[in-house]
Amino acid sequence: MTKKCSMTAGEQTIIASAKEEFIKKGFKDASMRVIAKQAGMTVGNVYNYFQSKDDLFCRTMQPLIKAIDAIFAEHNSEHNLSLDVFFDYSYQSHTMNAILELTDNFASELKLLWFCADGSSLAGYKDALVTQQTAIGIEYLRLMHDKYPQLSIDISPFFLHLTSTFWITLIGEMIRNSHLTREEKQQAIGEYIRYGVAGWKTLMHV
Repeated sequence: MTKKCSMTAGEQTIIASAKEEFIKKGFKDASMRVIAKQAGMTVGNVYNYFQSKDDLFCRTMQPLIKAIDAIFAEHNSEHNLSLDVFFDYSYQSHTMNAILELTDNFASELKLLWFCADGSSLAGYKDALVTQQTAIGIEYLRLMHDKYPQLSIDISPFFLHLTSTFWITLIGEMIRNSHLTREEKQQAIGEYIRYGVAGWKTLMHV
């Protein structure tokens, strides 16, 4: 039991050190030697906890990835399978707040994952997100049509790919433009959501 607690504390110390180094230099230029030194360990000891630099990077990014997964998992929930999503602003506001919280709570990690992950196994993460979100969108249309057969879902998968790409780009641009206030980000997201809802209502013949 004592060993397990010590390992957990050791992992937390290394991850805290790694996060600082990765954010400062990006994955490719981050030094395991520096990470170990800042954690008060030898490099060999760090490798007792993590198999590789990439393993450490993935573990460091895990809280962010879990937060993103939680947003995606909610998209096709029963609550969202309603025509109210086109008319009730509370649905749109919920999406906006989720994205704002993500960019507020993980600004540095998002910048690292979006722009400085080259050389790691997460280098293609954004593309994978687009693919995942596109699949979720296709399934959402099917579920909505099952529930509301009058809706049109004759929408090309490539169009869904394009809309998914925009959301990933939107997050990246909010991180890249760090001078934006929360109010400015909120306004931009809200404007795009309202713009998008109007388009979806037309495409789906709501």
